[in-house]
Amino acid sequence: MRKSLGIAVATTLAVALTGCSGQGATPQSPSQPGRPAAEGVETAPREPLPAAFDNTAGWLVREGDSGYDSPVVTADSRLVLFRASTTKSSHVEARDARTGRIAWASAPVGIEEGFGSLSLTRKDGKEYAILTAMATEGGNGVDKATTVSRAFVFDTASAGSEVTPLHILTFPGGKAKFTVQDNGVLLAASGNTVTVVDVSDGQETRYPVADPALDAPRPCVLLVGTCNKRNTVEGLTSAGPLVQGYSAFWITGGWFSGDVVPPGASAQEGHDTAEVVAITGDLVLAAWPVKDGTSAARVWALHDGRTGQVVAAVTCQWHEADDPVDVEPVSSPGGRFLTADLTGFDLDRKQGFCFQETASRKQIHFSTVEDDGTAYGQAGRDQAPAAVSLPSGEPAALPANTRIPDRLGRAVAVFGTYTAGGEKILIYPRAAR
Repeated sequence: MRKSLGIAVATTLAVALTGCSGQGATPQSPSQPGRPAAEGVETAPREPLPAAFDNTAGWLVREGDSGYDSPVVTADSRLVLFRASTTKSSHVEARDARTGRIAWASAPVGIEEGFGSLSLTRKDGKEYAILTAMATEGGNGVDKATTVSRAFVFDTASAGSEVTPLHILTFPGGKAKFTVQDNGVLLAASGNTVTVVDVSDGQETRYPVADPALDAPRPCVLLVGTCNKRNTVEGLTSAGPLVQGYSAFWITGGWFSGDVVPPGASAQEGHDTAEVVAITGDLVLAAWPVKDGTSAARVWALHDGRTGQVVAAVTCQWHEADDPVDVEPVSSPGGRFLTADLTGFDLDRKQGFCFQETASRKQIHFSTVEDDGTAYGQAGRDQAPAAVSLPSGEPAALPANTRIPDRLGRAVAVFGTYTAGGEKILIYPRAAR
């Protein structure tokens, strides 16, 4: 499965069990915006941050002591959600983004150590948190326990201290791979089946790998064989399921990638083939081999999910020496800008940008991007902090010890861990303008 855009990577699912927000203790009322509340919340240190953030009014949680990880920020930055875990259980904890106080918490679920994630998705104006877990079922003195993968879907507008999930989704086996799209779609690849789930109602559609019903909408004969090899569903667009075949991808009964090849790209060059990287809304990010080129670069193209037409494209290398589909794209809170490894895109202007190494500049690997197009990242092998204005294409070095945000919301940012004196996750509000 490919990565999901704009959200942290993803989660699990399939046997729906309906539920609603739990009735528990009344959530604590947030204090006045600005500084974190005194009770039970630690004030973050005054770390050196980019000018857009206020380092005098942050708060923190201790990752190592509390078992927190995978923080995600809700769309309006009202909440920061965490997956809090012990060796045998995990739960969602939602904290007020400004104060750090707990707004709601889910009931704990049993897990196997070392597996799980937390992500967000949205549909029809509602936002859903998805907690994944690997667990065992059954087993006794004679019979072995069965390992399963699960996803627990929560309404982020919940209240209480023992919130129950809207849906519990279960798949056989403990090695299911999950992808969350930002349109309320959750995908699970388990065994030889990909299941697409609408998290708003738990409805599932299953697609067996290599099902003839997933074959390309037109003949696609290659030099050796056909592109219809172990076809698998990579995601869902408004035009239908997006299928990845060999050196091609398509919508079942719809458009075919061979008809929308970006300029300078090829469906296959040697062992390099056209591959889907991720889907966001109705945009498909794909990595194409450079025509008559080498494997050191790809044509990164955004395709319209309805028609397949290229919205924006740029030729660029990628940061790691791995397959480009391992890149995790990130979108700005409002969705206009997108970054993926060394590339950036302005969706309004339909432009792509590449920040690979040149004769005069180090490569810049992006981690987050703002609604104004300011992309934060690290430059060169020494990982020097940097900021780039995507609209102008101008990069700028930041002071050497500046912290780069790992997650962005409209009102707050998450700054990963602070290792001097313990693992900590830091949350700071935006600076007053």
